[in-house]
Parts: sequence; structure tokens; C-alpha cells
Amino acid sequence: MRGSVFLPDAFAGASRPGLARLVEAVLIGVVRILAVRTAARVNLWNLLADLLGNSFGLREALELALAANRRNLLLRLVLRRWQFAHAGGMDPFVAELGRWAPASEAMIFYGTGRVRPEDLFRAAARVAEMRARQMRAIWTALAWPVVIFGAVLFLVWYIGGYMMPAMRESTDPAAWPGWVHATDAFATAFYRYDWAFGLALLAAILAVWVLVLRWTGRGRRTLDLVAPFSLYRIVSGSAFFLVVLEFLRLRVDLTERTWERLSMGASPYVRSRIRAIQVRMVRGGMGFGRALEAAGTGFPDETLVTVAAALDGRPDWEEQLRGFTDRWIERSGAVMAAAAMVLNAALLVVSTIATLAVLSMVFEVFSQVDTF
Repeated sequence: MRGSVFLPDAFAGASRPGLARLVEAVLIGVVRILAVRTAARVNLWNLLADLLGNSFGLREALELALAANRRNLLLRLVLRRWQFAHAGGMDPFVAELGRWAPASEAMIFYGTGRVRPEDLFRAAARVAEMRARQMRAIWTALAWPVVIFGAVLFLVWYIGGYMMPAMRESTDPAAWPGWVHATDAFATAFYRYDWAFGLALLAAILAVWVLVLRWTGRGRRTLDLVAPFSLYRIVSGSAFFLVVLEFLRLRVDLTERTWERLSMGASPYVRSRIRAIQVRMVRGGMGFGRALEAAGTGFPDETLVTVAAALDGRPDWEEQLRGFTDRWIERSGAVMAAAAMVLNAALLVVSTIATLAVLSMVFEVFSQVDTF
């Protein structure tokens, strides 16, 4: 088993395959967060591309990458797994890479065997850098609203647990208006059952994330216009778009098998968008740009779809589209920040309403202190 680098024999044995897979998945997740973050992947992709471009074989390149990271124990463990996978052939190697990189990067390696490996690694580095730029824009746009929202939750918790009990002893609760009682009840419940509120918030976030990844039915096109659906559409779609452009530049034929391999590891949402394009290209005989437009999903972005359809079929249209896409990617940070404004505004509105309600309650109760 390739995971034996991580798993002791007690877990790696065939008698406990379910437990072995669970433990391996957890360990891979932890190590991926600690050692195979975006910056590390970009450096690794570029290093392997440079070595492969200088007449080293992939086996030698992996060995040199291992030596170059001799002080990084976790990354060395990952590279060891890649070596074991590569010993079994290119398909196991590509599958193993998919465990350690997002699907947006992993899909580029399905061009293995049809183009030079160094070109694939450089393309993966470009996709990783683009994705990192977009994610930075999202977190930058949401950082302060999230901090403010967290501070408001703490304020409600503190008032419900410490301030209002003291106010009940200093004033006559019977004289409080009804809205004060309601606000006090909520703040007190939030303090007493903070763990339940926390679980509910996590469950809500998880439910929305599941919808973002898996919902492909009616109404998704409309929801793709607002965050967080629009954010995922742009991040996943632009990565897919860049991968296809790299394939076209590297003269990889977009056959049925190519599309199927691009769909491997993708979320149900991305897979449905890829297949809509695939049907129109492979079975309808359309070019990539016209297939994007005919799919009618707005994936990955209306501007990219419109330009791709207009350029499709013109001389050197792939290079022209690539140039436009590069410029669009440079501006994608602003696009992502604009898309995040809906979440930004929602968090600020909720925070403002909660703050005003709690502070109004406190002032109302304080006003009765002198008359009690």
C-alpha cells in the first residue's frame, strides 16, 4: 500500500482497510496543511520543471527534490510517497499528486504522456499562483467583517453572561419593555448554550459549502451570481479555463478521454459544467469558445465566455485568448473582491443589527438603575 510511508503495519494491513483509509486520509489532510501549502507547491512544481527541462528524468528529479528538502521532514514524507507511486507507473503517480494538490492543479497532470512533463509542472505552478492570488483577494475582502462579526458574538456572550445578571439585581426586570426581555433572553441563551450556537453556525456553514460543491439543479445559474456561489464559480472555473488553455497551447487534443480525465477529482458542480462543455465540443463539433457559450452556464465567467466565443476559429485564437485570460487573471483580485462584497455586507449588517440591539438593551436597563 502506498500509504505505508505514513501508516504502521497495524493500520496498513488488509484486515482493517476501512480504518487504514480513514487514518491515512486524516494524516494526509494534516500534512497537506502543514507541508504542502500553496507556496511550497509552487516552489516544488517550478523545481521539478527546471530539473526536467535540463534533461533529468522524473525519477532523478524527485530524488533531487528530496535532497533539496532534507530539513523538511513532512515534505520529504510526501516526496517519498510520490517516489513509491512513480515506481508503479505514471497513472499511479498522477493519482498520488491529486491527493496533495487541489483539483484545479491536479487536473493539469492528466496531460501526462502527451506533452513534455516540464510544461505540465510549469502550468501547475501558474494555476497555483492564480488560485493563491484569488484566495488572497477573498480573505482580504472578508477579514475585517469576520473580525467584527466575531467581536459582536463575544459582546453578546459577555453581556448575556456577566452584565445582565448584575442588571437584574440593580433594576426591576418587571419594568423592562418586552423587546428588552426578548434581547436579554437571547443574550442569556447565547451565553448558556454557546456550544450549541457554535455547532449550529458550523452546521450552517457546512450545509452551504455542500450546496456550493454539489448542487447542480435548477436555480444554480442564478445563485452563481451571488457569494459564496459566485466565488467558487470564479475560482474553480478560472482554474479549469487556464488548464484547458494550457492543453490547447501544448497541442493536447480535447478528446472524450481528455474531458473525462479533467472531470476526475472535480466537485459535482465543476464536473457538471465540464460535461456541458464536453458534450458540445466532442459530440456537437464546436470549438472551445463556442461550446462555452452554447453550454449557457456562465462558467467560468461571462466575460471570458463572451471573448472566447468571439475569438473562436480566428487565426491564432488560442494565443489571443490566452493573452486576454492572462490580463483577466491579473484583474481577478478585483473581481473576487467585488464578488465577496455580498458576504461582506451581510456580515456587517448582521453585526450592526446585533450591536445596536444589545447596546440599546443595555442603555435602557441602565436608565432604570437610578429609579430602582
